[in-house]
Amino acid sequence: IGMAQVAKAKADGYNVLMALSSVVVLPEADKVLKRAPMFTLEQLKPVARFTAALRQDPRNAAAHGNLGNVAAMAGRRDDAVRHYQQALALKPDSSTWYNLATLQRELGRSTEAIASYTRAVELNATNADAQAMLGFLLAQAGRREDAARHLRLALQARPDHAQAKAWLEAVLAMPATR
Repeated sequence: IGMAQVAKAKADGYNVLMALSSVVVLPEADKVLKRAPMFTLEQLKPVARFTAALRQDPRNAAAHGNLGNVAAMAGRRDDAVRHYQQALALKPDSSTWYNLATLQRELGRSTEAIASYTRAVELNATNADAQAMLGFLLAQAGRREDAARHLRLALQARPDHAQAKAWLEAVLAMPATR
């Protein structure tokens, strides 16, 4: 049975694929197929640890969050979203909300991303990157005052945040809406 069949055959095929790949299956398949490796062996080791941690304790929020990061880097966005949501259901934290929001933004789900960035800054108001991205998305949504407030909070948290500064200047140059 091929690795693709394993991944498609089970609802948790990604976890199976990642667990099996840590043994060397994917690196060997990459050699045989003469393709660039999806992961290096060094990258697979943490995946095996996170997967093992979830087998031991399916309620391990950190393992879900870390698998979300790995899935996002591998382009497995649906798997990443699922892992982030599972992590957040178990233990909400600012960085996981930020990661989920960033993925939602990349997928073009601005409304969801605004809600997730909002949760991230509610849990950690000094998360300058979350404040800046929230400000940026609010500006795109035409919410100038809210955008400016979050961009100022980003700069308050990190005065050298060049992107937040540039976005704030652009937002302040926008005509006020009535």
